[in-house]
Amino acid sequence: MASIRALKIRDVMRQTKLVATQDQRLSEILGKMKKEHIHELPVVEKGKVLGIIDLDKLLKSRRMPLSSEVKHVMVPNPTISPEDSLPVVARIMITSDLKAIPVCVNEKLIGLVTRSDLVAKMPFIDELKDIAPPDIMTPEPMFVNESDSADLARRMMYDLDERAVPVVGSNGLVTGTVEIFSLMHIMEMGDASKMSKDKQIRGRRKGASGGGALVRDIMKSTVTALSNKSSMKDVVDMMGRTGTTTIVITNKDIPIGIITQWDLLGAIAALEEKEGVNVQITGLDHQDPGVYDGMYGMVQKFVEKIHKNVQPTMLHIHGVEHMKEGETVRFDLSVRLVTRRGAYSVRKEGYAIFDALEDAINAIECQISKESGIEKMIRKNR
Repeated sequence: MASIRALKIRDVMRQTKLVATQDQRLSEILGKMKKEHIHELPVVEKGKVLGIIDLDKLLKSRRMPLSSEVKHVMVPNPTISPEDSLPVVARIMITSDLKAIPVCVNEKLIGLVTRSDLVAKMPFIDELKDIAPPDIMTPEPMFVNESDSADLARRMMYDLDERAVPVVGSNGLVTGTVEIFSLMHIMEMGDASKMSKDKQIRGRRKGASGGGALVRDIMKSTVTALSNKSSMKDVVDMMGRTGTTTIVITNKDIPIGIITQWDLLGAIAALEEKEGVNVQITGLDHQDPGVYDGMYGMVQKFVEKIHKNVQPTMLHIHGVEHMKEGETVRFDLSVRLVTRRGAYSVRKEGYAIFDALEDAINAIECQISKESGIEKMIRKNR
């Protein structure tokens, strides 16, 4: 065990020999990424990092020709130093929505840190030794059934902003997972018949439907589930052993929650020694700036209100807009608050985004007040 203060990025970073150049074709890069099973690839010119290829963001794109040059599809990225702390980098990953960040010295690439690298250290951090899976899991998890379409899994992955979705059988028990690489393969297969016309990679909201494939056709049958009595080391070990980013938590084999790498990253980021709360809003790409200002205003009042009971460190709001032709837009918000004491999650929906957010933060406030009341009662009876 080691204190978080003693750990630096140099202790967890990895060497990266595979890089892209800005003039390479997207088709070539995707082939390499699939072969090496990597999600992010730095774009480098004369040792200097120009950007990063992010598989998640590529699959979210609506139309992206395979003949595109890397310089047109890469995204800007922050860079970090080998002397940066783990909580700082965990926060940067969350706020930038990137799963890997280049490590540089004097603007020259010397390595890469992934979300998996940080998570692997979690069982050895002294400040996190008392955290149990139920403390940080998201309750009431969402699943797909084996008989559902691959496109439903794709859309759910987009809605949840995750790389994997658990699969359940007809008996309600977990039977496997659907992961992003499986979907990429199906999407490519679905495009094959259209390749002579447009050679497109279809995005998550529009495009390939997975060619009629079902979840059972593409799922991994490895069951990534653990009992709610398991330790965080068990969770991290299973992620490392199976390569999944999502673990289902069960009680007597019935799913009661889910833990993702994002949850573990949030626990590490919560150890950063700084005042204030990191707020991240994702998924609402087409909203007016005034909407974001209103949401941030609501969040600020919420944080001030709960501060007497908990010390919040991070708040993530992920929104999805659902709209059918001829119908009013409906908003689905997933809100997750990370505090020094633990994490709180809730999902709410509504036809007005501010109403959905108000319902979500009120629900979290009720959870916090209930816990605080129980703790006061315990202390009183001692």
